[in-house]
Amino acid sequence: MPLYLKLFLGGLLFSLLFIQCENKSGSILPKENKKPPLLNSIKTKDTVKENLPNILPDSLLTQHLIGHCNYKTDTCFTIVPIEVCSRKIYLQKETSAKFIEMHKAALKDSIQLIINSGARNFNVQKHIWEQKWKGKKRLRDGSSAKYISDLKSRSIKILLFTAMPGTSRHHWGTEVDLYHHNGNKYYEKGKGFRQYDWLTKNASKYGFYQVYTNKEKNHRSGYNEEKWHWSYLPIAKQYLKKYNQLISYSDISGFEGDTLAKKIQAIKLYVNGIDSIYR
Repeated sequence: MPLYLKLFLGGLLFSLLFIQCENKSGSILPKENKKPPLLNSIKTKDTVKENLPNILPDSLLTQHLIGHCNYKTDTCFTIVPIEVCSRKIYLQKETSAKFIEMHKAALKDSIQLIINSGARNFNVQKHIWEQKWKGKKRLRDGSSAKYISDLKSRSIKILLFTAMPGTSRHHWGTEVDLYHHNGNKYYEKGKGFRQYDWLTKNASKYGFYQVYTNKEKNHRSGYNEEKWHWSYLPIAKQYLKKYNQLISYSDISGFEGDTLAKKIQAIKLYVNGIDSIYR
């Protein structure tokens, strides 16, 4: 074949390959740079689907999962603007940004959502747990746990609303407790009812879900219903999966009653004791 013909055919083949690689705007889109498929989907009652964010490598994530990190210096966390909080609160950056979006949307409907609690590290959760364990702080029903002599029963009583250190979703910076006056009763009428009604209709648009739903209706284990507790699932769903992969009962220690964690199946019944559609 003559040389000029070889050059002509080679140029024609290159042109055809170039045209196949162009996108609609005329720029070249190499195969390796095409947009990847969704990493995962969140299966919920609202069939929400979204790209899941990147999370820390396992070697670092393990400490986050059980609350051994400093939110003041950890770059994954940020201080939530005081306009949406009752006090100084930290959350993961994405959780904070999405809550602010939701807060602004709620205000347009004359609904004010205020965070009362966000990220809590191991030491903070330990203080809360041991205050109740020793009877220095009353339980939600007004009783004192220190008078329950059987320690397993004492733990289960506290666990109606309070997590053992190392097992709380609040360690993750993905959870918000909204301000309320009297637990679930606050949401049964008046301002509380209007807030809860708005949340059940709109919170999922911003990635937030009530994971501790009615236990009897949803046949789940663990903590009692918490209408004030909302979880940012795009991150929390991944964290729960990683918790089950990386954390064992040997990691849950360093507080009063820690030896009971395995006996009461704290991971199976409490860490995983959320509404099944959000796992």
